[in-house]
Amino acid sequence: MTSRARRIAFLVAASVLGAFLVWGLSGLPRFGGGGGPYGALLNRVAVPERHATNVVAAVTFDYRGFDTLGEEFILFAAVIGVAILLRAMRGEAERPPEEAARGRRVPGTSNAVPGADPGDARRRRAAMRLLDFLPYLVAAWLFLIGLYGIVTSRNLIHAVTCLAVVQSSTYVLLLAIGYRRGATAPIFFDVPQGTRAVDPVVGALTLTDIVVGATVTALLLALVVQVHKRFGTLDPDELHRLEG
Repeated sequence: MTSRARRIAFLVAASVLGAFLVWGLSGLPRFGGGGGPYGALLNRVAVPERHATNVVAAVTFDYRGFDTLGEEFILFAAVIGVAILLRAMRGEAERPPEEAARGRRVPGTSNAVPGADPGDARRRRAAMRLLDFLPYLVAAWLFLIGLYGIVTSRNLIHAVTCLAVVQSSTYVLLLAIGYRRGATAPIFFDVPQGTRAVDPVVGALTLTDIVVGATVTALLLALVVQVHKRFGTLDPDELHRLEG
């Protein structure tokens, strides 16, 4: 496939993906007015039922206990996988850093990082309407910019970093959905029971998301280390040429 054909295919795929993102984000609640019925229920009953002032912790380790057990198994398996990938193989000799770096070509990376004003009442209202959707726009921007970096990357470490940026967009999205304007954190240690609080369910889901994202990133970076040790390059195009 020629470079022109690749650019056209990328633009078509990006347009279709952008249309799906707009369609999906258009049905989300306005920022600050989110929070589902389960979160409101747990904010009322978690403290007297589970005797825990931190509702996110109660959701994670009590109401979702079996799910969290599976999550911890994923974390344990990832640690074992990283340890296996990074261990020295039998007969493997490490070269001095100076020798390993001699003649190395540093591949180029993609430039995947692109860059209300209070006024009259109309402009203020427009700014407030923008703020209602700004977190969702930030999540979409992080997703698209990370995806663009993955597609155009010429360095495996750069690609893994861009994948982490894509993953971070889900954190922003979840927290924006669960946020309630004027609400406190769902920790009722020094606030009265029944105080308006953000949704603890999405907080627990975000915590799970972060743990899974960290384990995936660690495993991928360990694989990158092995790729460089075996082939001496981090450029995906050079790896493709080595196959033939």
